[in-house]
Parts: sequence; C-alpha cells; structure tokens
Amino acid sequence: MLALAAATCGFAASAAQAAPTPSQLQHAVSQLTAKKAPAKTGKAAAAAADAWTKPFDCQTRYPGAVLCFQLQTTTGKAQVGSFKASLDTSPIVLAGGLDGSLNPLPGAPGGGGGGGGGGFPTVDVPGGVTGIQPLQQLLDALSLGGLTGVKAAFAPVGAPGFGFDLGTGEIGASLQLYVKVQSLLLGNDCSIGTAKRPISLSPKGGIDGLDLQADHITLALHLDDDTFTVPGATNCGPLGLGGLLTGAKLNLLDAIINNQLGLPAGAGRNHLNLKANLVLFP
Repeated sequence: MLALAAATCGFAASAAQAAPTPSQLQHAVSQLTAKKAPAKTGKAAAAAADAWTKPFDCQTRYPGAVLCFQLQTTTGKAQVGSFKASLDTSPIVLAGGLDGSLNPLPGAPGGGGGGGGGGFPTVDVPGGVTGIQPLQQLLDALSLGGLTGVKAAFAPVGAPGFGFDLGTGEIGASLQLYVKVQSLLLGNDCSIGTAKRPISLSPKGGIDGLDLQADHITLALHLDDDTFTVPGATNCGPLGLGGLLTGAKLNLLDAIINNQLGLPAGAGRNHLNLKANLVLFP
C-alpha cells in the first residue's frame, strides 16, 4: 500500500475515462515516474489535457520529488448523527509530493506541506441553535439570525493521507478532524470532537476511471466510510463560559446541540460518501 501525506492546494481536474485494469494502472504510473509520456486516450483526453493546468510546481514545493499528487472531491455527502450535509459545492482538497520510492515528502518552507492540512468546507446547520428552520428563517429576515445561526467548520488534525494498491486498484484514506460549531450564542470554543480527541475517518473505495496524458494522470475515485464514531458537542456557550459549564456538567447549550444533531453517534449512524479526482504529475 502506498501511503501519501497531504497538504492544501486547489486544481482543475480533467475528466476520467473507463476504469483501468491493474496492469494499465501499474504501467501508467511507472511511465509517469520515469517521466515518460503515457499513451493518450483519444479526443476526449486530448481536450482534457488542453484544459489542465499544473496546480503547483512539484520541485519547488517538494524538492527531490519524483511525482506530486493532488486530490479534489467532485461530489460528496456526509451524515453525522441526524445531521446531513452536501459537499457537492464545498470540495475537500489534498496534495503532496513523493520521492523515488513513492514515499511522502515534507513540503518546502512556506509551501504548505510538511505538517499536512487540507481545504475543508464550512456548512450551515439548518435551523440554527433552535433547530426550527421556519424560526431561523424569520430571525434571518429580521437580521437577528447571526445570533442563533450555526455553521459547522471541519478542522483537520495532523496530516490527512491516503494510499492505493496498484495491483488491485483499492483506495484507502485516513483523516482525523473535529468540527467547530460556529455561532455568536455558542461562543468560540464549541466543538464536536477536539484537536486532542478528534474524529477518525478511514474511508475506503476504488478507482472508477483513468485518464492518461503526456504530463499527468487523472484517476476518478470513490471513497466511503460508515465505521466512524462521533462524540457529542462540548464547551458551547458565550463569553468563554462554555468550558466552565461543560466541566460542571451544567451546559444546557451542549445538550441542545447534541439533541438537535443526534449526538453522540456510534458506528453505523454516520456516513461519508465521496467521489474525487486524483491527479499525479512530475
């Protein structure tokens, strides 16, 4: 299994073609690693190549890298307890560099690598703190929605990564994160999970398509996970009082958020389903 560390960057992915066989995948990666041009796949692939722009200079960001990669989700949905969110318009983005043995490299100083990271979305929680969508819509109309409106921001912990088996085409990812619950009423410390006790995701999937170009390979992927657990929200409250109330087991705002979102939620009640494009380039 090839493990890849990740850091933040955006890109325009090319369209993927039919699902590759293991031998096709191995051949394409070996040619690109040797900086040879893989075979093109026709007019559609040529058009994709014309539209593709290298997201960053591989050697500048990752000195000594043989290949770099960039992954960006194209569609996705997540369910945490009873809360469902679409990730179709809020892509997750990961990137990194590989050495001659296809091991991950740290980023150059200021290059956004090394410590990992990624581009992760912020989504609205329907109904805000009240959990009642019509009431929240009324408050929004009265310009009072900022007090009770709630956003969920996904915050990565450590270096996200993934691996793929060239022999089978299987994909495996790993990611730790927590969710910052953002609201004026809930304060700055309200979260689901913490940096010290993050939510651990391990989505698995496969390769749905392969697009071969002279200067890059694009793989279409699917990744799914329903095995992770999600803790309840903690430290919710204005003026820094959330942590004190949680510690004293007197935090009603924690209870309101957890009741609204159906937290804590064990394995099988949470789901992550993603489709993504992975680009490999020298």
